[in-house]
Amino acid sequence: MAQTYDDTLPTNRDWVRRLLGDTDVANTTALSDEEIDAVISDTIAEGAAIKYYAAADCLNFIRAKFGLAGEGKLEKQTVHLRIKWGYEEHSLGAVTKAMKDFRLRGSMLMDPSETRGIFDVVEAVE
Repeated sequence: MAQTYDDTLPTNRDWVRRLLGDTDVANTTALSDEEIDAVISDTIAEGAAIKYYAAADCLNFIRAKFGLAGEGKLEKQTVHLRIKWGYEEHSLGAVTKAMKDFRLRGSMLMDPSETRGIFDVVEAVE
Protein backbone atom coordinates (compact mmCIF):
# COMPACT_ATOMS: atom_id res chain seq x y z
CA MET A 1 0.00 0.00 0.00
CA ALA A 2 1.23 3.46 -0.89
CA GLN A 3 2.11 6.19 1.59
CA THR A 4 2.54 9.63 0.03
CA TYR A 5 2.45 13.21 1.27
CA ASP A 6 2.94 16.52 -0.56
CA ASP A 7 3.43 19.46 1.79
CA THR A 8 1.97 21.88 -0.79
CA LEU A 9 -1.38 20.17 0.03
CA PRO A 10 -2.78 19.77 -3.50
CA THR A 11 -5.22 16.98 -2.55
CA ASN A 12 -7.71 16.22 0.21
CA ARG A 13 -5.54 13.21 1.14
CA ASP A 14 -2.56 15.49 1.79
CA TRP A 15 -4.78 17.78 3.90
CA VAL A 16 -6.07 14.83 5.91
CA ARG A 17 -2.52 13.56 6.51
CA ARG A 18 -1.51 17.06 7.66
CA LEU A 19 -4.48 17.38 10.02
CA LEU A 20 -3.71 13.96 11.50
CA GLY A 21 0.02 14.66 11.77
CA ASP A 22 0.55 11.49 9.73
CA THR A 23 3.08 13.04 7.35
CA ASP A 24 6.29 11.04 7.88
CA VAL A 25 5.87 8.81 4.83
CA ALA A 26 9.56 7.87 4.80
CA ASN A 27 8.77 5.79 7.86
CA THR A 28 5.57 3.95 8.71
CA THR A 29 2.38 5.99 8.64
CA ALA A 30 -0.79 5.20 10.58
CA LEU A 31 -2.88 4.99 7.40
CA SER A 32 -2.13 4.10 3.82
CA ASP A 33 -3.19 6.31 0.90
CA GLU A 34 -5.83 3.74 0.01
CA GLU A 35 -7.32 3.82 3.51
CA ILE A 36 -7.49 7.63 3.53
CA ASP A 37 -8.95 7.70 0.00
CA ALA A 38 -11.63 5.21 1.05
CA VAL A 39 -12.61 7.39 4.02
CA ILE A 40 -12.66 10.53 1.84
CA SER A 41 -14.87 8.86 -0.76
CA ASP A 42 -17.28 7.75 1.99
CA THR A 43 -17.49 11.22 3.59
CA ILE A 44 -20.81 12.99 3.06
CA ALA A 45 -19.39 16.52 3.41
CA GLU A 46 -18.41 18.55 0.37
CA GLY A 47 -16.04 21.38 -0.48
CA ALA A 48 -13.56 22.60 2.09
CA ALA A 49 -15.37 20.79 4.91
CA ILE A 50 -14.57 17.34 3.51
CA LYS A 51 -10.99 17.34 4.77
CA TYR A 52 -12.09 17.99 8.37
CA TYR A 53 -14.86 15.39 8.37
CA ALA A 54 -12.55 12.88 6.69
CA ALA A 55 -9.84 13.59 9.30
CA ALA A 56 -12.37 12.94 12.09
CA ASP A 57 -13.46 9.71 10.38
CA CYS A 58 -9.80 8.68 9.94
CA LEU A 59 -9.17 9.24 13.65
CA ASN A 60 -12.11 6.97 14.39
CA PHE A 61 -10.60 4.40 12.00
CA ILE A 62 -7.17 4.72 13.70
CA ARG A 63 -8.82 4.34 17.11
CA ALA A 64 -10.38 1.06 15.98
CA LYS A 65 -7.33 -0.13 14.02
CA PHE A 66 -4.88 0.32 16.87
CA GLY A 67 -7.28 -0.32 19.74
CA LEU A 68 -6.74 3.00 21.46
CA ALA A 69 -8.26 2.91 24.90
CA GLY A 70 -7.73 4.24 28.35
CA GLU A 71 -8.36 7.41 30.23
CA GLY A 72 -5.15 9.16 29.23
CA LYS A 73 -3.01 8.57 32.30
CA LEU A 74 0.34 10.13 31.55
CA GLU A 75 2.50 8.32 34.04
CA LYS A 76 2.41 5.81 36.89
CA GLN A 77 5.39 4.81 38.96
CA THR A 78 5.32 2.31 41.80
CA VAL A 79 8.74 2.49 43.49
CA HIS A 80 8.47 6.13 44.62
CA LEU A 81 4.72 6.66 44.13
CA ARG A 82 4.52 9.09 41.23
CA ILE A 83 1.27 9.61 39.34
CA LYS A 84 0.49 12.21 36.69
CA TRP A 85 -2.94 12.75 35.22
CA GLY A 86 -4.25 14.35 32.06
CA TYR A 87 -4.62 13.56 28.43
CA GLU A 88 -1.75 11.92 26.71
CA GLU A 89 -1.41 12.98 23.06
CA HIS A 90 -2.60 9.59 21.78
CA SER A 91 -5.04 8.64 24.52
CA LEU A 92 -8.65 7.84 23.78
CA GLY A 93 -9.77 11.13 25.35
CA ALA A 94 -7.37 13.18 23.23
CA VAL A 95 -8.39 11.36 20.05
CA THR A 96 -12.08 11.83 20.82
CA LYS A 97 -11.54 15.55 21.46
CA ALA A 98 -9.65 15.93 18.16
CA MET A 99 -12.49 14.14 16.32
CA LYS A 100 -15.02 16.58 17.79
CA ASP A 101 -12.81 19.56 16.92
CA PHE A 102 -12.41 18.42 13.30
CA ARG A 103 -16.17 17.91 12.93
CA LEU A 104 -16.86 21.35 14.41
CA ARG A 105 -14.38 23.01 12.04
CA GLY A 106 -15.91 21.13 9.12
CA SER A 107 -19.44 22.12 10.12
CA MET A 108 -18.46 25.79 10.13
CA LEU A 109 -17.40 25.44 6.48
CA MET A 110 -20.59 23.73 5.33
CA ASP A 111 -23.39 25.50 3.51
CA PRO A 112 -26.61 24.32 5.23
CA SER A 113 -28.23 23.80 1.82
CA GLU A 114 -25.51 21.26 0.92
CA THR A 115 -25.50 19.17 4.09
CA ARG A 116 -27.59 16.29 2.70
CA GLY A 117 -28.73 15.04 6.09
CA ILE A 118 -25.70 15.93 8.19
CA PHE A 119 -27.62 18.66 10.00
CA ASP A 120 -31.26 19.49 10.53
CA VAL A 121 -31.62 23.06 9.36
CA VAL A 122 -33.82 25.02 11.74
CA GLU A 123 -35.29 28.37 10.79
CA ALA A 124 -34.37 31.20 13.12
CA VAL A 125 -37.22 32.49 15.23
CA GLU A 126 -37.37 36.27 15.36
